Amino acid sequence: MTSSTVSPVSVASSAISTTNIFRGQVHTFYPAQLGISEGSVFALYRDRGGVIWLGDGWNIFRSADKGRTFEKVEQFGYAYMRDILEDKSGNIWVATMGNGIFRYNPQTDQMVKYQCVPGDSTSIGTNEVTGITEDSKGLLWFSTDRGGLLCFNPETGRFRTYTKANGLPDNVTYKVVEDAQHRIWFGTDRGLVCLHPETDSLQIFTRNDGLPDNQFNYKSALAASDGTIWMGTINGLVSFNPQIVRRNTFVPPVYITGIYVQGRETPFPADGVQLPYRSNVGFDFVALSYTSPGANRYAYKMEGIDNDWNYTSAAHTASYAQLPPGDYLFRVRGSNNDGVWNQEEATLSVRILPPWWRTVWAYLIYIIVVSGSFVLTLRTYRRREVQKIREQQLLTELARERESHRTHEMFINQITYGACTPQGDAMSRADEQLMSQLIAKVRENLSDANYNVEALAAAMNMSRSSLHRKIKALTDLSSLDFIRIIRLKHAAELLQEGELRINEICDRVGFQSPSYFAKVFQKQFGVTPTEFAQQNKQRMTDS
Repeated sequence: MTSSTVSPVSVASSAISTTNIFRGQVHTFYPAQLGISEGSVFALYRDRGGVIWLGDGWNIFRSADKGRTFEKVEQFGYAYMRDILEDKSGNIWVATMGNGIFRYNPQTDQMVKYQCVPGDSTSIGTNEVTGITEDSKGLLWFSTDRGGLLCFNPETGRFRTYTKANGLPDNVTYKVVEDAQHRIWFGTDRGLVCLHPETDSLQIFTRNDGLPDNQFNYKSALAASDGTIWMGTINGLVSFNPQIVRRNTFVPPVYITGIYVQGRETPFPADGVQLPYRSNVGFDFVALSYTSPGANRYAYKMEGIDNDWNYTSAAHTASYAQLPPGDYLFRVRGSNNDGVWNQEEATLSVRILPPWWRTVWAYLIYIIVVSGSFVLTLRTYRRREVQKIREQQLLTELARERESHRTHEMFINQITYGACTPQGDAMSRADEQLMSQLIAKVRENLSDANYNVEALAAAMNMSRSSLHRKIKALTDLSSLDFIRIIRLKHAAELLQEGELRINEICDRVGFQSPSYFAKVFQKQFGVTPTEFAQQNKQRMTDS
């Protein structure tokens, strides 16, 4: 906080102490005296109008009496306040942990809240914001916890985010300071970063460059009037003059130095490698810049696997497990310790062979097997057709044999065809085929007592009414009578063979009641099943 009367401020968990460095006096103020929520104060700032702004773990307060009493600013609500800043336009900016960023205009009492919007690249990348800095051009820089570095342009009203994907060593960033050359300096958990906003190029400094530690601390950054920059790490304070920091402009060549398959180093030609199925493959690579080798950075990707570049610094290796069969291109590029990248990549083509069951020979075997199966199926089909023809010939011969017994056969003809033949003119070929199909469907289901007109219509893909009209037109019978006569016809044939008892025949042709079977049989043919069997036996004896 800038003040002509009060300078150092110490914050305890239950009180605030101010020291007058000219008089050597220390004054301690407790929350109840100041009118604030608690004694844990994380942000303290005096604006150009002399108003003191205070942020604790809950609220934002302001004081117009040089900090003796404070009033809560209700517009900010409840949040974990981490930093406060007044920009060149008089807006008060507040960084919070978990609630994003607030911009408050004291003149109009207007509040704007910026929060992370997933999928919107112009919004802030995280709601965990820890520090605020305004540079000489009016740009606002926000450090975050695991969200990279945020830059707000008041002219466009948009945020830009810098993360590891843009070359940062880590996404945890700390307080920003600007040097006389308008470069942006900030700490991370993995080194110190110098950002050139005009080109977006980066310089990264680590312990290899003399830092006491790679991890910096919250709100521990200051640019002194003589240009010296002071920053706090978790292992001490570091200061340096950015004017004498020289950038390493050497563009390092990049090479792929080794390839490992299943954990074993494998020689590789420059034109690429061919690896077996389900290989685990790793690559070693190096950028030949020796100023600070540990600060060299790399970006690699496997075309066909990675959509974006993978960035690494400490490790200069990449590995991929069980790559699918196919052709790939491994690409790697590197930078020196100051972030000067070599755009000329080192590449190596990689072909992963398919498994044996997906080779050309395997497909040939598949074709032979499928062709053989087709031929076998065709032969089986032809044998069955020949067998059907033979069976049909046998049936024809049997019919001719029966014709020799004319008297008895006239009776059989009445049973077999009399009730099912068409009325009037002879049937057309299409009608003959339909009748054959209808009779075959019924004969296939003779033993099913529940096989009815609905089942027959469904089997023929016809409606019940269409089936009824067709049968009526061809036979002058109802659908139900048509099915029953076919059942009785088959019963007569079985009786003629003489191998089954009447009760067994009744069951075979789908009649559940022997008495009902005898009744309809007599009604249809004029004799009972018993009488028919006796007549057939007598005929066989006579012949």
